Amino acid sequence: MSAIAEAAEDMHMRFGKVDILVNNAAIINGRPLIDLPFNAIDKAIKINTIAYLHVSQNQGCSQTVKHFLPTMLESNSGVKTTVVCPGHIKTELFKGFHNNSIIHPSLTAEYVAQKAIHAILADRDMVAMPFMNYIVILSKAILPRRALELIADYMGHTHAMDKFIGRQPLKY
Repeated sequence: MSAIAEAAEDMHMRFGKVDILVNNAAIINGRPLIDLPFNAIDKAIKINTIAYLHVSQNQGCSQTVKHFLPTMLESNSGVKTTVVCPGHIKTELFKGFHNNSIIHPSLTAEYVAQKAIHAILADRDMVAMPFMNYIVILSKAILPRRALELIADYMGHTHAMDKFIGRQPLKY
């Protein structure tokens, strides 16, 4: 039995049917790629990039869907998706991160969860928070890359990770 199948069975036994499935995985190194050992770069690329390619080709998520989707479909209400685009979330994972708190404030995990749940219950396709993220998303669609880089530098985003500590040192 796969790890996903075991997790699905365990969740069903402990909590009953699954109503919401959150698919989110990434690792944060917080250092320039040039400063990382090759195995750290390889791990980051596999988790943060290649995993999404597997999902998009229905390879990575097929086991997840196979074990969770049937119970979600039993209600005949259909499967819906809400994309949640939060900014920086204040957690130990991002310890040492610093951004412009007036224009792009850091958010608590509880606030993000509350906004995500509200968006799901309101059947929204997407929710971005703080509001500035809507402007960022629109800007990426209409502005040239160089303009985005200049704006990010002016707002201090290019140095937001300079004092990044993270949750714990990564072992490779």
